[in-house]
Amino acid sequence: MVKNRLFFWYALFLSLVCFWSLVCQVASAQNISNKGKDFWLGYGNHQRGYNLNNQEMVLYITSDVNTKGKIEIPGLNYSSDFTVTANSISQVMVPKEAYLDGEGLYKSGIHVTAEKPVVIYAHIYDRNVSGATLVLPTNVLGKEYYSLNYKQVSNQDTSFSYFFVVAIEDSTEVQITPSANTYGGQDAGKSFTVKLNKGEIYQILGEKLGSERIDLGGGRSTRNYKGADLTGSIIQSVGTTTQPCKKIAVFSGSGKIGIGCESEGIGSSDNLFQQVYPTTAWGKKTITVPLASRNYDVIRIVKSNPAAVVKLNGNVVTFSNSLYYEFPSQQVNVIESDLPVQVVQYAVTQGKGINCSSYSENAGDPEMIFLNPVEQNIDRITVYSADAYLIIRHFINVVIETSAAQGFTLDGISQASQFRSVPGDPGYSYAQLSVSAGVHTLAAPKGFNAVAYGFGGAESYGYSAGANVKGQLLKAVNKLTGLTVSSGCTYQPLKFSVNLLYEVNKLTWDLNNGEATEEVSYSAPETTFTENGKTYFVYSLAKDVVYDKAQDYNIEITAEKTMSDGCGTSESILIDFSVYDPPEPSFSVSAACEDTEVQFSDETDGKGRVAKTWLWNFGDGKTSDEQNPKHVYEASGTYTVTLTVTTDSGCSSITSAPLTVTIYKKPTPGFSVSGNCADQKVVFTDLSVSEEGNIVQWAWDFGDGTTDTLLSGTPREHVYPAGTYSVKLTVLTDKGCKHDVLQNVEISPSPVADFSLPGICSFDNAQFTNLSTIADHTEASFQYEWDFGDVASGALNRSTQRDPQHRYSIPGEYTATLTVTSGKGCLTTVSKTFIVNGSNPVPDFEVPNYDRLCSRNEVVFINKSSVSIGRITRLEWTFSDPDGNTKVVADDNPEPGKEQRVLFPEFTAPDSKVYTVSLKAFSGGVCVREKSGSFTLLAMPKVTFEAPGDVCQESGPLQLVAGQETAFLGSSTFSGDGITSSGIFDPGKAGPGAHDITFTFTRANGCPDALTRTIIVNPSPSVSAGEDVKIREGTFTQLLAHSDADIVSYEWTPSEGLSRNDIANPIASPFDNTTYTLKVTNSRGCINYSRVTVTVDKYPVIPNVFTPNGDGTNDKWNIKYLVRYSNATVDVFNRYGNRVYQSRGYAEPWDGTFNGTALPAGAYYYIIDPKNGMGPYKGNINIIR
Repeated sequence: MVKNRLFFWYALFLSLVCFWSLVCQVASAQNISNKGKDFWLGYGNHQRGYNLNNQEMVLYITSDVNTKGKIEIPGLNYSSDFTVTANSISQVMVPKEAYLDGEGLYKSGIHVTAEKPVVIYAHIYDRNVSGATLVLPTNVLGKEYYSLNYKQVSNQDTSFSYFFVVAIEDSTEVQITPSANTYGGQDAGKSFTVKLNKGEIYQILGEKLGSERIDLGGGRSTRNYKGADLTGSIIQSVGTTTQPCKKIAVFSGSGKIGIGCESEGIGSSDNLFQQVYPTTAWGKKTITVPLASRNYDVIRIVKSNPAAVVKLNGNVVTFSNSLYYEFPSQQVNVIESDLPVQVVQYAVTQGKGINCSSYSENAGDPEMIFLNPVEQNIDRITVYSADAYLIIRHFINVVIETSAAQGFTLDGISQASQFRSVPGDPGYSYAQLSVSAGVHTLAAPKGFNAVAYGFGGAESYGYSAGANVKGQLLKAVNKLTGLTVSSGCTYQPLKFSVNLLYEVNKLTWDLNNGEATEEVSYSAPETTFTENGKTYFVYSLAKDVVYDKAQDYNIEITAEKTMSDGCGTSESILIDFSVYDPPEPSFSVSAACEDTEVQFSDETDGKGRVAKTWLWNFGDGKTSDEQNPKHVYEASGTYTVTLTVTTDSGCSSITSAPLTVTIYKKPTPGFSVSGNCADQKVVFTDLSVSEEGNIVQWAWDFGDGTTDTLLSGTPREHVYPAGTYSVKLTVLTDKGCKHDVLQNVEISPSPVADFSLPGICSFDNAQFTNLSTIADHTEASFQYEWDFGDVASGALNRSTQRDPQHRYSIPGEYTATLTVTSGKGCLTTVSKTFIVNGSNPVPDFEVPNYDRLCSRNEVVFINKSSVSIGRITRLEWTFSDPDGNTKVVADDNPEPGKEQRVLFPEFTAPDSKVYTVSLKAFSGGVCVREKSGSFTLLAMPKVTFEAPGDVCQESGPLQLVAGQETAFLGSSTFSGDGITSSGIFDPGKAGPGAHDITFTFTRANGCPDALTRTIIVNPSPSVSAGEDVKIREGTFTQLLAHSDADIVSYEWTPSEGLSRNDIANPIASPFDNTTYTLKVTNSRGCINYSRVTVTVDKYPVIPNVFTPNGDGTNDKWNIKYLVRYSNATVDVFNRYGNRVYQSRGYAEPWDGTFNGTALPAGAYYYIIDPKNGMGPYKGNINIIR
């Protein structure tokens, strides 16, 4: 009874909400079907497993909730627990004992279980040979698969195309039809059956097809190792008379493969590893996006039904083998078919460009990615961008409906700007997102397809980020909303139906909800429909199903078929179905003010799920669908606010308990202004009032970048320059409401009072000249008030003239004051102090270095003039040369000690010239005195200096030549980089570049002359003959010299043993140890040298006889060249196998003795190992006496 009442009110609420909002749309949110709690997989084949066994397999496990689980390999008695933190990655290593190295049966199936749904990615790698796949949970596995591989060509032997099948139940019959001959002897096109128990694996390897030698020129070659391509092999679960068909998991790939042009060798190779989708999960429309940073990709379109009509970018394509169509691609492609197909995208080998071109920036290596059709999309997933092994760039490709692209986020950040419209299909958009290594969360308002991949040096990985593998059998409809859902909500009735590929007589429903199992007989299906070329029969459960507890339920439906279809007459269908609690909405908000944004903060309890949509009702007729909206109320008052929330499970809340929000009136600000002159105080007086609450804060913005915040309405003073200012006052009440008012204030310019001071003596009239200005140029409206500071003059001490005169009768200091008033009433005052000078000035001057004045240099005259009271107001200098030419220089601002500098014409003859100078000193207009004198200028020398042309850095020192055109006595010197005082220039010390060298000659009288010239030092070319190398006798090496780009000639010495002596990288094959010297010359003629030593490991010359008879000839067993190998070992045995001689190193040859006693003549057996990779050498040595 309680449940029924709850249903009624909940149904009424949801129907009302769905009538006027979009909140119910998310009830059909997808449940990601690569998420599950039970998985089966295997440790795929890898070429490195055949020799070093260094490969590793790791599982990346993630979930949107905290959970824990277990990885088991029953056939190996292996078990390990793991934990997962929500929205992060847990890494679980798989033991190498599970590795599948051959063709046949293995008991090493890997079983992963979790308490709550997880997503798994599997990664197999050994350094830069790496491949990864998305792993599908057990409940979405199928019964029929096609192996998807590629043309098997590798740079290493023991590289196979492969696929394997994993049984998830006992007594599973699997029929395998390989498309090519297998390594284990199975024939192409011939079906065979294997029986597997739970956890057993059967692996097929493509046969080897030999190798091909590729000549690369220059004595270099490589090999392409070829094998069968198993693409198109069929793997089917089949029924028996006692057992129905059972689900199986299938994986395909290659132990190591290269993809691209083979003519110059297949190049670096990589393993491929992908879980195959069952044919029921194939789709009719797929959009391919190029792998970022690559030159091109290879695309294969695979069809299981030869009748399928496939279009590529709108054009029908022809399948040459009725199985797949392959093409290279550098663009986005739209692939459509009338029947389901599978599209595979392949990354090519590093360095391979389209049409057999080279592409040096093509970092990465082969990868195989099974693309999901647009029908199999997801709307949220956590992916892992793996950094093993040395991946340096990570990307995620996304395809989404254009209408949803604006809402796509990566780690919570919008990626809307990254999307581009799909050419030819604007209803879809795509993006190539560059990401960092680690965990990333992708989310969107609608489903999308995504591929995660990355590249490094000769390294790659790639896999589908997630798939919603449709074709699920169970359909659930929420009776309250009428929407099809993939999960349920507590206390909300559900209508279940099942879509089957066969007709049934009876279904047994075990809903796992505490109620009894229900058997339902059917005379006919409720309806039928066709999807992807298959006919589905629909059967419904009549009663409504209600779950009262949030958890995962294992629903089992047992079908009794009307006839056997090759999989028996019955089938047990296991379905995971999740039920969630509706969220409990809650939020917080504070009181606010009219016309002001109010912040609402969502605090909903999602009951373990993520809130997906929000519906706010603000109580004023307006709503919002944001999580934390801001809302503006246009009027004061009290409002009632409610919130409805829906989570990603599709469960919606009952409306939250209403909260009331009080909206207060804003205060009314105002102020008055007194004063309007620039650079003077302007006073602002507050006039603000508030109807609700008290004003507690006054914030002034004076419009000139100056602000002030006060806690009282006290009048505020401010000083402005002239101009118009927007002054703003913002007042805040104790209710948190604020309001502002803006008022323009015009500030008139103030005059700038100024005048010039007279320079006078007591005999002069003082002339005062007004210099006052104003910014608005209204000087004509000025009024003047002068105070001359001469109180003794009575009424004559003041004046209102613009430029007045005044007579001071007594020398001394006075202060004159001018007050200027503008036409707008702004006034400014300025005072200046000056001196009325005495009437008897004393002219005087001084000439430094009077006896050594060179004609080239300025002559300095230092003012020493003075007056008894006041100051000198003017100086007049008159200079005369021996020819009577005169030059006058006036100084109206003289100061004691001030220098007057004069430059006279330079001369080299006669030896000297005498000049005269006269100085007049003024202390006023009529007060002046004069002084005269003479001085002597000396003639200048004249030097010559020509620099050499450009020189090379390696050139030796050279003598520079310089002199003088005159015949004066004196001394000379050179200065600059790399030069001695006597003029020897060393380019090596100076270094490369331009160097200024100066030659200076100084006369005996101290007058110097100098010239500077620039010498260019060209750098010696950079060269390295390369690292010293070691070769075996009879072999060769290439000398790897490198140098600057502008080398014009090479010369190697000696030339013996070289293929050429005039190129940078000759082939060297010396007979014995040789040091080669390389001389290079650049375009400027500069040279440099470098040396490299080629050490030749000589084969020991082993004599087979020696005669230790003491005659001084051939007395010892001299083995030529063996002394070079300090770690060499020499062992000699007699015919009985007894060692008679042993040494490490062979500095002292054997003299034919053993323990100091001469051995008898005869044949002895030796073993010589130089320990240099050559040998050991074995043979007979004969002693003859």
